[in-house]
Amino acid sequence: MYNDPQNYGGSAPLPQTGYNSFPRSGIPAYGEAAYQSPLPRRGFAPDPYEKRNIKRHLAGTFTLGIVHSIGFTILGLILFTALSLSGHEEVYNEEGKRVLDWISELMGYLPGAIMCYSIFFIDKASSKLSLSEYFDTSRISGGKMAGSIAGSMFFYPIGILLMEIIFIAFQAIDLNPVYSDYEVDRTPLLLVMELLMTVIIGPLGEELMFRGVIMRRLSHVSKRLAIFMSAVFFGLMHGNLPQATMAMVVGLVFGYIDMEMQSLLPSVICHTFINATVYAETLVETMVNEEAGNTFFFVLLIIYFIIGLLAMLIMIFGKKLHLPAYSEYHSRRTWPVIVTCISFWILIVCYAAEIITSFSRITE
Repeated sequence: MYNDPQNYGGSAPLPQTGYNSFPRSGIPAYGEAAYQSPLPRRGFAPDPYEKRNIKRHLAGTFTLGIVHSIGFTILGLILFTALSLSGHEEVYNEEGKRVLDWISELMGYLPGAIMCYSIFFIDKASSKLSLSEYFDTSRISGGKMAGSIAGSMFFYPIGILLMEIIFIAFQAIDLNPVYSDYEVDRTPLLLVMELLMTVIIGPLGEELMFRGVIMRRLSHVSKRLAIFMSAVFFGLMHGNLPQATMAMVVGLVFGYIDMEMQSLLPSVICHTFINATVYAETLVETMVNEEAGNTFFFVLLIIYFIIGLLAMLIMIFGKKLHLPAYSEYHSRRTWPVIVTCISFWILIVCYAAEIITSFSRITE
């Protein structure tokens, strides 16, 4: 790894960072690969040939995000239309809200899961990487996994706090940042379905998509960029501002630990752990009452934060945390190129539209 950007010049050895044409066999599942241009280098700036290929690579990555976003919406419309045509009747409560049963809830989860798995396996085929390379365990140890879970425990309560601040801020101006015109009838069958979708199928699919596709592809340009962008897109994918903010915070942790251990396995485990926490709250709320569920969740967050804080202090003072390198070499190949990608702006518009439409007026 090239660690001294100040001495980087036109005749210096190429740093082991930058872009490499994609897909190509032999590129590790994560990490930057050296890119050799046939044109002479001039300091940090990419030459036109390199810049064009970086832009093509970035545009292709953002296009996959667009396919996920639009495909999710279209597939959802198709599934709910099919459900309606099948004779499935909607039930409403006394307040006029729809009461969703397990079938309706399943139709809500399936589009996202189908798109995540489909895009991952299509991208995997083009990358010529084996599935085992995405879940490599050679750099994973018990200590690193414990630190990963502890990091998630620390940042998750922070994300929840930010989420609550957003709720309070918008409710102060009579706006609800999460539009909801339904309630869920949590029967035993629905609880089983939610366990499968939110604790097992969902976390795996989302990690395959946002760390296995988005982050892996962007990491060939810059590891820091890849971690950041995968967290942003992962958050925005949730469709409303509070959840997006919380998901971005934990998404940074997921990206970092996967990049550190060169595997998808750490983020899958931590993502499953967090979703299992939310599911546990749902169980308590269903079996006891809403107040008990809220109390259980609050106490759990306090415990998570304390354990996570202690672990983070140990890792910081023990110098166990190391951010990937980022120099002028990287900066010339990231944002200046990204802002010229039409697909990037289209993806941002898709996410922004979904978040804006999630707002609703609070009515008494």
